[in-house]
Amino acid sequence: MHGRNDTWRAYLRTGPLTLGTPLGEFTRVEAIGRILAASGRRDSQSSTSADSPGKR
Repeated sequence: MHGRNDTWRAYLRTGPLTLGTPLGEFTRVEAIGRILAASGRRDSQSSTSADSPGKR
């Protein structure tokens, strides 16, 4: 993902030496959501957020 100000280009990684599949231009938050959706992730939280105290 790369961009400036309000426009970010999202890409789905296809391998370590490839540019990836372009997903389009979005706001930063929407670009993150599109990347997660395209990769099969359902949420935008890290895997460690559920392990934090108070969320048991």
